Amino acid sequence: MKNASNRRLVLALAAVLPLPVISTIAQAAEHRCGHCLAHARAAAHRFAHPERFGELNERGLPTRVFPPSRPIDILHTKIELTFEDLDQPKAEGLATIDFAPIGRPADRVHLDARGLQIQSVSMGRNTLRFEHDAERLEIRLPREIAPGERRSVSIRYSIDNPPAGLFFTPQRAGGRLASARVHTQGQPEENSFWFPTHDFPNERMTTELVVAVPKGFDTLSNGVLLSREQGWSGDGPDAPEFTIDHWKLDTPHPPYLVTLVVGIFDSVELGTEDLAMPVYGPPGRSDDLQRTYAATPAMMEFFTDRFGVEYPWPAYAQVVVDEFRWGGMENTGATTMNGDAVFDSHVAIDHDLDGLIAHELAHQWFGNLVTCNSWEHLWLNEGFATLSEGLWLEHRDGRAAYQGFLWNRLQGVIEEDTDPAAPGMASKRYENPEEIFGKPADPYSKGALVLHAIRAKLGDDLFFEAVAEYLRRHAGNPVETDQFRRVLEDVSGESFDRFFWQWVTRAGVPRLSVETSWTDSDSFKGGTLNLNIEQLQTIDGDSPAFALDLPVYIREASGASVRTSVRIDTRAAEASFPMRQRPAFVAIDPELAIVADIETVRPSDWALAQAEHGPTVAARARAARQLTETGDNASARLLSNIARDEAEHDAVRIAAVRSLIERGETGMLGAIAMGRVEPPSFRAAFAEALADLPDVASDERLGDWLQRTARNDRALTVQGAALIALAKTDPARAHPIALYFSEIDAHADRLRRAAVEALAKTRGEHTLDTLLGLTGVETHFRTRVAAIEALPKVAPDNTAPVRVRLQDLVGNRLGAVSHAAIDALVELGDPEAISTLRQARENARSDHDRWRLDNAIRALESQAN
Repeated sequence: MKNASNRRLVLALAAVLPLPVISTIAQAAEHRCGHCLAHARAAAHRFAHPERFGELNERGLPTRVFPPSRPIDILHTKIELTFEDLDQPKAEGLATIDFAPIGRPADRVHLDARGLQIQSVSMGRNTLRFEHDAERLEIRLPREIAPGERRSVSIRYSIDNPPAGLFFTPQRAGGRLASARVHTQGQPEENSFWFPTHDFPNERMTTELVVAVPKGFDTLSNGVLLSREQGWSGDGPDAPEFTIDHWKLDTPHPPYLVTLVVGIFDSVELGTEDLAMPVYGPPGRSDDLQRTYAATPAMMEFFTDRFGVEYPWPAYAQVVVDEFRWGGMENTGATTMNGDAVFDSHVAIDHDLDGLIAHELAHQWFGNLVTCNSWEHLWLNEGFATLSEGLWLEHRDGRAAYQGFLWNRLQGVIEEDTDPAAPGMASKRYENPEEIFGKPADPYSKGALVLHAIRAKLGDDLFFEAVAEYLRRHAGNPVETDQFRRVLEDVSGESFDRFFWQWVTRAGVPRLSVETSWTDSDSFKGGTLNLNIEQLQTIDGDSPAFALDLPVYIREASGASVRTSVRIDTRAAEASFPMRQRPAFVAIDPELAIVADIETVRPSDWALAQAEHGPTVAARARAARQLTETGDNASARLLSNIARDEAEHDAVRIAAVRSLIERGETGMLGAIAMGRVEPPSFRAAFAEALADLPDVASDERLGDWLQRTARNDRALTVQGAALIALAKTDPARAHPIALYFSEIDAHADRLRRAAVEALAKTRGEHTLDTLLGLTGVETHFRTRVAAIEALPKVAPDNTAPVRVRLQDLVGNRLGAVSHAAIDALVELGDPEAISTLRQARENARSDHDRWRLDNAIRALESQAN
């Protein structure tokens, strides 16, 4: 019953949120964490600008972005929102912003307020004049405010169907009840779509959210929940009832990390009396939440010890959100996870989420406590968070797990970071911040590898002392790359200026050819180990030879080992080491202390010995990968043995498998398939590798194994990998399985997504109709995206039906779907789509959409010409 005290709550709230606010609501949009950026990466590669630093892009604009000025300091932001109907993408808001001018008196305030409908601005009882161009809000103050003088402005506004920042999920999403109905995504610069702010990472402020939602729904935001009240919108017996939550965070943090999630959840509490660590997820999944996130408290303890600084926020929540487009987002003290980030017991057979959980948790220090001053320095956020995934694996599973993690990350950097003319990892050269997240000089993987190289250079004691000093010195502040460099120099006494220029500022990595050989001596007992080193990457005035100390590990015949290094700063270098006996083998950079692509030419017995007895995962994997040119049976047998060895790290085993594939050893591969192929992670990688076999039919056992594994394996990831490999090597056998999987529900829609990728290769009967059907709204949104991306690959000579469907999806409420449709139209290459894209460009309401559409139109126009 609505008693008098509750009715007074409504009236009290109405004093803060006037009745128009209480009688409307909120809507839909998206973000990521680099875990997190497949589509941003794809777009960044597709639309990458080839121009050199300092040149102009096609529109005559400089391709460099600088941080905006901050004439005022935002001290505190209080956001009051009312959502009346969660099926309508609307909300009413009141933002109260406390500020102080920084260097000079201010007579106006400028804020980002993109797409907001500004109703009024006031200071106390005074109504203020303002101008708003749908992007920027200029507020004229009644008088000049002196530097350091604190004042407050209140901004009433409406939100109506925002294109980004604030996202609404309909009652039923992907054929199931949506657990989260509203969520936000602020990174990179999208929170200004739901509240006015300085939308750039060089600002910090305390925050407060008062959120009114229909009764029965929960909210989650930054900080702690101060109160939860009940109230009604309006008067009378039929007035809808609301829950009013009040969240507050008293520690300043950047605007892009402000979060709000509204939904119906189950939850588990993983924390202690001192620190709450709740996890929220879909109703009925509390056991799965407990299973998936169980390691969080241990990670918290480990990172606190490793980083040397206490966890800086009052609580740590994690929430699983339907239709969240990215892997996870490290909002301050309240990480958002994608809708598939909760595992049942079957999925947990071959999967854990520890990597993503560790990544987002580490961001609470790197990115949240200490924040990049601009997206140019994003690697300071993402490099540390990615390295922390490896640090957790090292703690949990041992050094080999850490080495394998780094080895796998290095392969991606070697493949992508090839163009010395491209923007470096820390570069102002971009038009849209999305480009930073997906650039070839990847701030995630390359950032982690550069940090590992510093760790290898300094040793653990100095490195982690420097990390702790970096966090302490810059806590609560924006930072740039040089500030981290100076901390390293202060702690170690070493100069890192050239190191940072080579590995962080410039693009590309060294491509080293190292020839190792032995010469018997005529004058003394023993001989000489010879190294001839050449840098093969592009070397010119803009990209000189790298200067580096190349680590060399020598295993003596006695079993003892020697570690040394060779200094290189020219295109070619030589070194020699007199020794009493010929070594058992010589491994180059076994600890991955150099971010480089290294090919070693050496005697075959050294290669065999290193593949079997190398000191690290990287040393053994590198040797196994290079046993492709020796046609002898001994190397083939060793590769086969390595591939079968369950005690060996997956990275080394797969390196051996890929060498057997390149050698054409189908008989040995068939024998491996007929044996015990464990664990599931290796089984999936083995299936994936077989997709590169030129002639899988040369050994019927391989085709049979792929078919049987796709149909019957207990692990979903293995089934998917086997089906995709079979589609590439034997389309006729794969096609019926793919059609069958296209109708099967599984966790994260994995089988259906594998079916989409397989159908794009088999192109058999019913393929086009199946893919078109999977672009519908009832399909899991990640599968929709995959189906959209596959359509251009299977389009018949008449591309009209595909073009029409893709045009229908441009501007879809889900940004991932819309962006995939735009990219697919470019790949389709049908000039008839240009007019649709131009119209979408006219109606676009976000910088990111305009940027993507501009590039797509130019690409299609270029193809037409």
